[in-house]
Amino acid sequence: MNYKFLLLAVGLLTLVSFSSSFAQVPLMINYQGKLTMSSGAPLDTTISMVFSIYADSAGTTLLWAETQGAVVVNKGAFNVLLGSTTPIGYLVFDGTARWLGVKVGGDPEITPRLPMVSVPYAYRAATDGGWNINGNDVYHYAGNVGIRTTSTQYPLEVYGTVGLTGTGVDLYAPVNDLIFVTQNGQIRLNANSNKTVIENGDLIVLRYVGIGTSNPQASLDVAGHTRTQVLEITGGIDLAEPFAMSESDDLAPGIVVVIDPENPGQLKMSSHAYDFRVAGIVSGAGGVNPGLTLRQQGLSLGGQNVALCGRVYCWADASYGSIQPGDLLTTSDTAGHAMKVKDMSRAQGAIIGKAMSSLSEGRGLVLVLVSLQ
Repeated sequence: MNYKFLLLAVGLLTLVSFSSSFAQVPLMINYQGKLTMSSGAPLDTTISMVFSIYADSAGTTLLWAETQGAVVVNKGAFNVLLGSTTPIGYLVFDGTARWLGVKVGGDPEITPRLPMVSVPYAYRAATDGGWNINGNDVYHYAGNVGIRTTSTQYPLEVYGTVGLTGTGVDLYAPVNDLIFVTQNGQIRLNANSNKTVIENGDLIVLRYVGIGTSNPQASLDVAGHTRTQVLEITGGIDLAEPFAMSESDDLAPGIVVVIDPENPGQLKMSSHAYDFRVAGIVSGAGGVNPGLTLRQQGLSLGGQNVALCGRVYCWADASYGSIQPGDLLTTSDTAGHAMKVKDMSRAQGAIIGKAMSSLSEGRGLVLVLVSLQ
């Protein structure tokens, strides 16, 4: 059956005003038309109609379509809400020309297709310069997109956990900043400056991060050259290197160790005074941990961390002389213990460092600024 379709009006899109309580924007267009038989007689019926929006008048690029199965036609007139069954995304109207196609019943789509004029383009204006809320979760404001946050300061801002699933998932940040906001703060991945900045919080989603490696062995594992202007270490205050111990695999932290001439590359507990083979102090005594450890990947040197410089607690024996801050320390005849230097002629090459705390009598821990000389 052939129908003649006459356009009465395109759209009255009711735009809502925006305030601090952002209202939901209706994703529909109010559309009216007149349908007659080919003879010109108005139609009275209920009929299925298909509405389509195209990017061109020829109908080759379809942007949106929906079927309304029971459109009431009264004396030829009908009124429908486009988008009532299939929502019209606001990106359909991007400022370029759009055409409406209408198909009635089993007939082919009516031609020519109708150009859509000013009112439907206000549909997009409802989202530009104001908030667009979808399901109380997604927000759009002044070019920024927020997920579960209404105060977007960056092109994309997410409050909560971000999950990437699937095979071969890639994450790109080619322009500006990509922000993940957690309950404790925010993590900024800045592609322009090639750096990661953690602000006011912790990285609570990722447990291990590998750069140049797919098998990270620490919270941050970098395989390759690392360059930075300032490196602040907060986990410890001495520089240490692991050494194998020739006589014991478990020396107590704070023990003074010397080079073992019988076992190249290995150390052992000190045993006599003014030993020029002194190498350092086993790290970890008094709750002070190594801040920086040195080792080479692929070399299985093993052993215990020995402080080579920095501050570390050391076992000392004050029976050879009361120790005061500033005193030079060397090895003693008490195994693994330091003592105050009294004979400078014997101390050359046997100095461990300077005392930073005192020990008046007996044996105990002394804070030492390690400086082998």
